[in-house]
Amino acid sequence: MIAFKPRVQLINEIGSLFRNCFQGVLCPPNACLNGHRITQSLYTKFCCCGKGKMMSPHLSVNKILQMILFTAMLTNTLANHFRGGTISWKPVGGYKVEFFFKMGWTYGEGPGCTEQKIGQFVDDPLLGGRGSVCNWICTTGCPGQPVMHSSSYYCMAANKQEMWEQGQMSFNYTFLNSGPFVAAFEGNDWMTLGNGKGKGPWSISTTIDLRARSDTNKPNSSPEALSQTIYYMQYDCHHELRIPIYDPDGDKVICQWAVGDECKAVCNALPGARLNESTCTIIFDSNSANLYEKGQFYAVAITIKDYPKTTITLDGKDRKTPLDSLSSVPIQFLIQTPTFPVGCDEKPRFVGPTPAEGSELTVQAGESLDSVVAADNSNDFTKKIVTIDVMGPISLHQYSLIQDASRTNTFQKTLTWQTTNADIGGHIICARAVNERGKTGDPRCFTVKIVVDPCDKKPCQNGATCQSNKGTFACQCVPGYTGGVCETDIDNCSNPNPCQNGATCHDLVNDFSCTCVPGFTGKDCHIDIDDCSNPNPCQNGATCHDLVNDFSCTCVPGYTDKDCSSDIDDCSNPNPCQNGATCHDLVNDFSCSCVPGFTDKDCSIDIDDCQSDPCKHGGVCHDLVNDYVCICVPGFTDKNCATEIDECLSDPCINEGNCTDQVNDFTCTCPPGFTGKNCHIGVDFCKLKPCANGGICHNGFTGFTCQCVDGWQGRICDYRSAISQRATCTRREAVNRAVPGQVLEQRACCQATEYSDCKCFLSPYAEPEEIEMDQTMRDLLCALVGFPLGLGLSFLTWTLISCWSSRIETGENVQNYRKKHPPAKRYPSRTQNWVDAQSSRDESPQRKTTITNHAPFTGKKFLYPKSLMGVNGSPVDAAPHPPTVGGSSTPMNIYRASFNDDSIHSTGPKKHADTYSSGATDWSSF
Repeated sequence: MIAFKPRVQLINEIGSLFRNCFQGVLCPPNACLNGHRITQSLYTKFCCCGKGKMMSPHLSVNKILQMILFTAMLTNTLANHFRGGTISWKPVGGYKVEFFFKMGWTYGEGPGCTEQKIGQFVDDPLLGGRGSVCNWICTTGCPGQPVMHSSSYYCMAANKQEMWEQGQMSFNYTFLNSGPFVAAFEGNDWMTLGNGKGKGPWSISTTIDLRARSDTNKPNSSPEALSQTIYYMQYDCHHELRIPIYDPDGDKVICQWAVGDECKAVCNALPGARLNESTCTIIFDSNSANLYEKGQFYAVAITIKDYPKTTITLDGKDRKTPLDSLSSVPIQFLIQTPTFPVGCDEKPRFVGPTPAEGSELTVQAGESLDSVVAADNSNDFTKKIVTIDVMGPISLHQYSLIQDASRTNTFQKTLTWQTTNADIGGHIICARAVNERGKTGDPRCFTVKIVVDPCDKKPCQNGATCQSNKGTFACQCVPGYTGGVCETDIDNCSNPNPCQNGATCHDLVNDFSCTCVPGFTGKDCHIDIDDCSNPNPCQNGATCHDLVNDFSCTCVPGYTDKDCSSDIDDCSNPNPCQNGATCHDLVNDFSCSCVPGFTDKDCSIDIDDCQSDPCKHGGVCHDLVNDYVCICVPGFTDKNCATEIDECLSDPCINEGNCTDQVNDFTCTCPPGFTGKNCHIGVDFCKLKPCANGGICHNGFTGFTCQCVDGWQGRICDYRSAISQRATCTRREAVNRAVPGQVLEQRACCQATEYSDCKCFLSPYAEPEEIEMDQTMRDLLCALVGFPLGLGLSFLTWTLISCWSSRIETGENVQNYRKKHPPAKRYPSRTQNWVDAQSSRDESPQRKTTITNHAPFTGKKFLYPKSLMGVNGSPVDAAPHPPTVGGSSTPMNIYRASFNDDSIHSTGPKKHADTYSSGATDWSSF
């Protein structure tokens, strides 16, 4: 802001200038600033012309007289045209400070602001001089009180009718240290004011302290205020006038009445006024009671101070409490009390879209402010709004007043402001509406806060997009970040933890990764890994049950193991197949290869081989293992008793009897001369004593023969004939002729004894002594019978009966003896073949018979028909109750054979033979 120098100081400076000029001394380098303007002092114009060039030191008398006249005029003119002002400041780095002042002057008497020059820089003559005649001075803290800046400014508002102009200007000044300092603009006289005030010196000053605050870590900035140069407050009305204020640091701001050197000639110049310090509102009644006069001017001088909201320190040393001010700025203006023919409330008023009183608009540096102020004449519709005066920043552009097309008696003015970084800070804009009566309404003030584009400093982190809006910014974070400037990586692992099932979460940028516990998968491990797939681990048709990182298999019957891969060995623990069967493992089963004779799944059942009733003809079946045995009823044989025993196969009928088979029996059709079951009994043809004349009857195979005596002859000795001599031999002789171990043919025996019938008993069971004894007895009897031909028939009959009885008794004795005394040892035997040749009386086929002579029975002859022998030489079952032979269970009958003397012949002994044989049959086991 501009400060005019006292007259005494000006005169002294002019005198010094004259001396310098006459002596040819150049002006100081900073004497001529801003081109051709003189900015240091008034008198330099006479020695400095444009950009530091020195004028001729030879001045004419006219020039000197002009200087003297100018000085006189200046001292008188400046005393009558000052109309108040204000100044504020802010540090811009280091010790450099930017100052901002507003100043009011009488119209045409200031730097040259007119309605046509609003928004322009003005530096026109001030009472014949230049606008740079008065300067801002550092009055405290600066060595030599240097000039800080001139009082020239940009024209902001002017009203020729009301005779005032107002302008504002900003400038920078660099101090030598952090202060504190006082910058002031001082002058000689105020204009003449009511209530006897004015016509004295003025002073507009501010205190500057550049020490860093502990709460912001930077120097303090002063409060700001704005007022009009003059307010028209209707006489005899109640008024409340709010002064708009703003503090960049957000400190508490207090308005106080200026005192002492802060106001000088205009202290307490508004009668009866009260000040609301916190709202900076002036309250007064403009009436005579308070010594107000109609149409008179009154001055207002207020000092505005800022206070920290908490206790702080400056540079860490000077302590400042909320009761200690940090800086102060002045505000001084005029109030006039005109009269109007209307009531106090019939005055212009602001209407929408005008910003509200005290509101704050934020505009980002580099952006444009576009606003509208509109007003009407309230209820005084006979008069209309003629002007809306707007005070604001230098660069604020005001369009012409126009009537609102949609509202009657409403007028508006459009405001635009293209802001720059130089405009950063708070700016107060005030508007005043004036109607045709010249009556003004209450001012409308609002603050425009120009802020640095916060996005220029790239506050948003981590790739976020910065979006600024009226000095504020918002960071549009890239996904994954949060916070005011997107400084915080969103913990994607919390609130809540996205990883499920006990997984470990790893935070990423707008993402996360999960380390799943075994068995789970998926981004958030919510998927239980199907352990039953890819591939199905359960084999052999098993059903898989998924578990956590595991599986279980429900095996189909027959399989086991975790994955049912093992076929259960159904043949073990224990082997189910019984009775020696072979087990074959199947799937959940087994099969048994049973050994013959068993059946069922596990071969536990002995096959009842008798179930099929294999035994025929009433045989009794006894089940064996895979076999059976049939106990045949007598008469049947073979395994199943299916074969009727051909009892005739054993040739039981001897003596050429014809055998007829029957069930378990046979019948023999005996040839003539034989009878008995086996035809073994010769027919006793002699029973009837057919031989006459004492003839001896001899039974034959087919009849009898009579041995005639005493010359009798004929069949029955019924006639006589000559008796021929015949060779005879005794029984003993026949036996003696036999070679031990050999068998004599029947014919030889009979021929030897000259008997017609020779009979021998055969039995292997007889003890040698008994057999020899019986045989000897028989031989003796036979000899006794054979030799005494002269004995009678009765003696012969008695002899034959005795022989027959002896044979039967002897056989029984032998069997009884063998039962009581079984043989302890068998003896080897030797054989001799005998052949029964066909004779004239025997028409049957040739047969082989065997006589076995054990060693102890040497010389004893045993005749066994071949037809009685079975397989492998075993005797055939031919009798109901046979004895056992040689340990065999096969029964054998004992037979008696009768031979004719002409039917036996000896083939001689077989050399080295050990057994008697018939054909290929071996009888050695006997």
